[in-house]
Amino acid sequence: MGTQALDVPALRDAVGPGSPWAKANGQRVIARRDVLGLTVRQVAQFLDVPVQTIYRIESGENTGRDYLRFGLAHVLVCSVDELFPPLDREAIAEFMDDAEAVAS
Repeated sequence: MGTQALDVPALRDAVGPGSPWAKANGQRVIARRDVLGLTVRQVAQFLDVPVQTIYRIESGENTGRDYLRFGLAHVLVCSVDELFPPLDREAIAEFMDDAEAVAS
């Protein structure tokens, strides 16, 4: 079984900060926060982080470190996977295609 070389820059564009994947995660955080009636400021206070950190995660500018992902899931009363679904090969390929479409 052969393996194909991984295009790391393309992967970063697809699932790194500012990517379609990061933006989709941010939209899930916003949606969950809205369902609970929480403000960005309240979430930031619960997590003891600057408000700007939450804005960056919600905009997809920041993908969030693990402790923030767990903290967000706790504050938003859901699982980490609901906010930041794991990526399998198929999902990565889809996001890489989306990133290429945006770049062109």
